[in-house]
Amino acid sequence: MTAKKNETEEEKVVAPGEQYLIALGRRRSSPSRRIFADQHFYAIPEVAERLKIKEELVRELIRRGEIHAYRIGKAYRITDDDIDEFLWSCSTRNEREEE
Repeated sequence: MTAKKNETEEEKVVAPGEQYLIALGRRRSSPSRRIFADQHFYAIPEVAERLKIKEELVRELIRRGEIHAYRIGKAYRITDDDIDEFLWSCSTRNEREEE
């Protein structure tokens, strides 16, 4: 029993300043942060150019929740994965055709 108690005590040890982030439900070394390190973030004009649509339409898609975006300061940023997800949602292919 003491071995289990020691293991749980070791798991509770956190770096200084981490306690606040843990209370908020966040950790500095979260997997999502590592995923974002590999992502490229595009500005609205870049997304509009990639999709061959107007910038205003990109803004409207963000407002309607059809394309996911991250607000950084006053600007929106969109990842490759978010663009791919949006394009997949626009697909006219029926799921039954894939089977």
